[in-house]
Amino acid sequence: MLRCGGYLTHLSSYQLSSARQLRALCTKLEGVGVENASNPDQKGPSGTEKTQQNTGESAENTNHEGKTRSNRSSPKIQELLRVSHASEVGAVSFFRGQSWATSGRVDVEYFLEQERQQLESVKNMATENHSRPSAMLPALEIGGWALGVATALAPRQVSLAVAGAVQDSLAEQFNDQIRELRERGELDKVEGLRESLRNLRDTPRAPDGAPTPPDLSKITKLQDLTPESALGAAVQISCKVAMGLAKKI
Repeated sequence: MLRCGGYLTHLSSYQLSSARQLRALCTKLEGVGVENASNPDQKGPSGTEKTQQNTGESAENTNHEGKTRSNRSSPKIQELLRVSHASEVGAVSFFRGQSWATSGRVDVEYFLEQERQQLESVKNMATENHSRPSAMLPALEIGGWALGVATALAPRQVSLAVAGAVQDSLAEQFNDQIRELRERGELDKVEGLRESLRNLRDTPRAPDGAPTPPDLSKITKLQDLTPESALGAAVQISCKVAMGLAKKI
């Protein structure tokens, strides 16, 4: 047994009759070992290649997961979408009540159809962003419908005062949502959210001539309020309270 270049060689004395033959065989075996170690065309990925491949796959998975996480809505966005959905449920119910009381008057039907479209848009966005519905929805449906019936049967000035208060309350709410999300840097984190909130804010919900409810912070005496202004202010306060509850429950 002879060791040549790291190889164990079993040779008889007959096969290696001279020292020259032994040296030639060892040289040949060592050359084969060097050639195999330096051959770049070996089949199958090397350990380095496998490591690089695994690292690339891990980075790709990490990037994909990070993108998914960034697309998930924050709790604040989910909360605001829940309030927006509740607001539109109340608005649709309000105009449904008016439509019932007026037997489908043309202008009321216009507002009703408009709010139905807005409600569908907000509902889809809330579902996509995993925003749960508010537990206030049944109360908003009943209250909105009753208020709509009452204002449709009331004198025109009273009806306009309530419609103006509803419109002003919703516009203020959606405008506050836009401002809050902008300050938090989350307004553009959900595709289409900015446009949706702007449309909700700018949607007209009252006929021409509807008065703007008074700013209660600037009123020093109740005697300064007309009955219509007082009713509009009461409706506005009620809307804010209802939306505050919808945000929490």
